[in-house]
Amino acid sequence: MSDSLAPRTVLKVLEPGKELLLFRLGDRGYASAREQVREVVDVGAGQPAVPGLSPSSLGGLGGGQRPVALVSLRVALGLPDRGPEGRILVVATRTGPVGFLVDEVVRVLRYDPASHPPEATRLSGYVTASFQALGGSWLLIDWNAIRLPAGITAPR
Repeated sequence: MSDSLAPRTVLKVLEPGKELLLFRLGDRGYASAREQVREVVDVGAGQPAVPGLSPSSLGGLGGGQRPVALVSLRVALGLPDRGPEGRILVVATRTGPVGFLVDEVVRVLRYDPASHPPEATRLSGYVTASFQALGGSWLLIDWNAIRLPAGITAPR
């Protein structure tokens, strides 16, 4: 991708005022469009509330609705598995809701390009943009580009 195309691409997915949910896998920061996140579910006890989101628990995944496919985002991205710790982000994908286990959910952030400048990043695969916030770099995820492990499919 040429450098002249990068800012336009970033502006399409990172519009001023867009709400982003920030989360981590290890030391790496990631972001999701807030409107794609249906729920943030605590895996264990003692997790602090996420500013800007209602609290939930594993019981909320059943709730009389169809079951949600659960996937470790670490495993899906080829990172070492840390087991069932962290939080589950239930996100809307084109094939239905999928729960992705992440290490930590940081907060909801309203994107402001003046305060959170976009970075020139090679966009590929599941990364659609990169920006600076809270003293670090954050990668915006395209949930539809995440390859689910073999045998796992989102419910229809």
